[in-house]
Amino acid sequence: MNAPKPSFQDRLKQRQRSSFVGREAQMSWFQQNLGLPLEKRRFIFNIWGQGGVGKTTLSKELIKIAAAANWVTAYVNEDDRTLPEIMGRLVAQLEQLGVKLAFSDRYKTYRQKKQELEADPEAPQGFSAFLGRSLTKAGLGLAKQIPGSGAVMPFVDEDGLTTQVSEWSAYVAKKLTNKDEVRLVQEPVEVLTPLFLEAIAKVAEPQGIALFFDTYERTADVLDDWLRDLCEGRYGAAPENLIVTIAGRNPLDLQHWSDYDPAQMPLGQFTEAEARQFLRQKGITDEQVIEVIFSLSDRLPVLLALLASNCPTDPAEVGDCSGSAVQRFLQWETDPQRRQLALDGALPLLLNRDVVAVLAGEEQAIALFDWLKQMPFVEAQSEGWVYHDTVRSQMLRHVRRESPKHWVDLHRRLEDYHNDLKNQLKLEGDEQNCDEMYHIHAAIVLYHRLCYLPQKNLSDALNEFLKKLESQWEIAALVGVSIWQAGKDIDSANMEKWGRQLISFFYTSTINEKDGIGILSELLSHPHINFKPRSIALGWRGITYKNLGDYQKALEDFDEAIKLNPEVANWIIEFRGSVYFSVNRYEEAVQDLSQAIEVDANNTFALHQRGSAYLSIGRHVEALQDFDRVIELNPKDSGSILSRGLLYSITKNYEKALQEFNRVVDVSPHDINALLVRGNFHYFLNVYRDILINCYMSNVNASFDLTTACQSIEHLSLKSYEEIIEDFSENKLIYPESVDLASSLGVIYHWTGQHQKALENLNKAISLDQENIEIISERGEVYLALSQYREAIEDFDKVIKVDEKNINVITQRGESYLFLKQYENAINDFTRVIKYVRDEEISRFYKKGQSCLTSKSYEDAIRAFDQAHALASSKGIAIQHRLEIFSKLNLQNEYLVDLNSLLTIKLIQEKIVYMRALAYKSLNQIEPARVDLDLAISSAQQRYVQGLEHPANTFNLALYYLAIGNIEQARFFYRDAIDRGAPSDRIQVAIEDLEDFLTVFPDHTMAKAARDALKKRLNP
Repeated sequence: MNAPKPSFQDRLKQRQRSSFVGREAQMSWFQQNLGLPLEKRRFIFNIWGQGGVGKTTLSKELIKIAAAANWVTAYVNEDDRTLPEIMGRLVAQLEQLGVKLAFSDRYKTYRQKKQELEADPEAPQGFSAFLGRSLTKAGLGLAKQIPGSGAVMPFVDEDGLTTQVSEWSAYVAKKLTNKDEVRLVQEPVEVLTPLFLEAIAKVAEPQGIALFFDTYERTADVLDDWLRDLCEGRYGAAPENLIVTIAGRNPLDLQHWSDYDPAQMPLGQFTEAEARQFLRQKGITDEQVIEVIFSLSDRLPVLLALLASNCPTDPAEVGDCSGSAVQRFLQWETDPQRRQLALDGALPLLLNRDVVAVLAGEEQAIALFDWLKQMPFVEAQSEGWVYHDTVRSQMLRHVRRESPKHWVDLHRRLEDYHNDLKNQLKLEGDEQNCDEMYHIHAAIVLYHRLCYLPQKNLSDALNEFLKKLESQWEIAALVGVSIWQAGKDIDSANMEKWGRQLISFFYTSTINEKDGIGILSELLSHPHINFKPRSIALGWRGITYKNLGDYQKALEDFDEAIKLNPEVANWIIEFRGSVYFSVNRYEEAVQDLSQAIEVDANNTFALHQRGSAYLSIGRHVEALQDFDRVIELNPKDSGSILSRGLLYSITKNYEKALQEFNRVVDVSPHDINALLVRGNFHYFLNVYRDILINCYMSNVNASFDLTTACQSIEHLSLKSYEEIIEDFSENKLIYPESVDLASSLGVIYHWTGQHQKALENLNKAISLDQENIEIISERGEVYLALSQYREAIEDFDKVIKVDEKNINVITQRGESYLFLKQYENAINDFTRVIKYVRDEEISRFYKKGQSCLTSKSYEDAIRAFDQAHALASSKGIAIQHRLEIFSKLNLQNEYLVDLNSLLTIKLIQEKIVYMRALAYKSLNQIEPARVDLDLAISSAQQRYVQGLEHPANTFNLALYYLAIGNIEQARFFYRDAIDRGAPSDRIQVAIEDLEDFLTVFPDHTMAKAARDALKKRLNP
């Protein structure tokens, strides 16, 4: 059968292919790969090399090869700056095949809603830049919109963005009533990417689809994580017959990409054979001409094309090999106007006919512009045309050296041109602040000023950078880019260094926070920084110190900023308040944050921080008001919902707490912290219920009502331990590297007696965080429960080395020694606990609790009594263990001393829990009050039953029954103490106890009657 004759299109493609020179190995590899079976095919190609080596040209040749093999192709470069735009550009190319894709309708809705919101005069500052971008990079995409800037990845302090992101999200939720549209605008990447994958899957049949991402050095900040997420399947399945080609100046970072096995295509200069073939196609065969071109171009493809575009054929016209490629090109271009435009056209950052008119005059603009567009070093972009970087840098150097006056004149003209464009927008105030084009023109104006008068304008630019950093950090990035670009283009190492540093301040990939402090410190040491910008720099350095945990230096910077400029911006006061909160200086935090809120009543960040400070000092009413206000302003503020849940939990309003924790998971279903808090809350309530039941089972007092005690828990829809474990285990599959998740599972398994599983999870957590002494301590307890005493001691040693006064861990280590019969080590540990827990310290907390109780500061009283009780319990446990050892060793004298000490500490504990119960009763927290009183009664009644009818103990029993409301029992024990001949000093103490009780409950009739009866007994 005869082969079909070539078509017209086949002949055209053949002609196009024949004009391309070099890179045969790369093209052959790519073409062969298309035909390989899937198990042998490479799915990712990485083209990389310096500017001018032909990465874009090769990418377009590979597109032709893929298309010739009937593969669907789509291409993007730096023209698109957000992921929705990039996906939209790719899908638009796919729809040229005549296929209607669901992505397009959704993307159209997104763009429509985005435009409506951007045009809304009520839109908050910076909102336009936020749309379509990652929240932590919001707005910094503007930096990439200065043509030719080539800026890299933005860095923004996430804490610093909290307020703005909350405002933006609240604004979207307010303006859009459709929940799907709200999510589309707020999370466009999450919504559109699955539809994008559906689109490429639909057109990938039957052969395949090849996607090309060019100029990756300028788009990696947007694309890199997203492409790797696609590889991981985060957004769904991609078609198996997909090939991705990524072209940029740098190779892909194999630290992140090695798992995906990218096929490397490094490009360098043409080989001599390739270069000769290229020149031969241009009609250049004379060896002297070739020698000059090789010398000037270093066989770099873009310079070869420049020199070959209009070269002479007469060797006599070539001359020697001195000079640059630009000079040689200009020599070979005979038209003086074209030659001058080729030079002058390098000065603008973006070319179009209007810019050419500024450079060469209106009359010649059309013809000259048409010629210039055809030059091999001029590249078309979406906004206009730009010179190839390599050629531009040489031409700029040539113009600046040939005529400094002409250099200044051109930059002034271009400055005036962009100033006019900026002023023609006729924007003022907020409109000006929110308009992208206004700021782009302003940045280009700054660039031209820096190019013609660098010394003066650099100081002004640094001050401008800091001014914009105060409230328009996305615009500050533009200033940094302008400084960097100007420094690069005028060969000013100092200016380029400043620009690079200022850009780096916004970029996580090129800077860490310590470097950020260095940049700010260098700005502060600059002699021409004015006082207001200086205070802004101090404020930002304070924020950076805060992020590093150096709170003292942060406070020093904030204080100096406020002293330097008393009218300092509100955000510095606000952040100083947040640092005060971090160092537990809550009253000062409240003062600063309140000042910030006075300036802006809707400042959700300050409201949340102040609420947290109020919560920390027990001012629950004020805390709740602040959290309520934040949630009113932003119903999806997960931080405040979580904090309000914790507040309800602390105040034992468990039903509302559970509602809040469920709500925060609904709002942030992928937030591991929200999932952990809710799961641990279920766990806590289960434990609390178990403790109540244990108290009931061991309590000799029949008045204890388990149903009443558990009533705040039993009606809740609590997950069981097994359900919590199942929930956590499912999330562990999603978050396998979560330390908190693994440690929480370990704790629950430990509590439920599944010690081996507890150990597995705690080992996992420690492998992820080897310095976490809390998890190491928990594992020590698990080893103790498994009777692996030596391993337990090893863990407890690590904890005590870091926290030498951790009495709980020292006690547990002593218990481990006791089980190993290492009595001397055990006694040393228990003695150490008793030494650390001083009676005067227990007494101090007890007296503090008494004082708070009588002054009606009930929550402070509970905290003080908790501390006193914890200390007394630790001392009591240590004494009990020593008693056990002394008994085993027949040390009678030591035994008697410790026995008396134990009785004393038990009486102290009993009185502490009684006083804490009064505080609970005052707060109307009936269940914990009942538990405490029952524990006190149980202890005192046990001594009474055993025949230890000491008057103090009997009076205490009467008082405890009085507090619990069992009036008959109270009367009985008061009479019994008197009938048994209680001495007057003990009666006086009983009267004082009743006086204290009446301070808290002044209207208690029975307490008054008992006090009066005892007084009459003392003074008949």
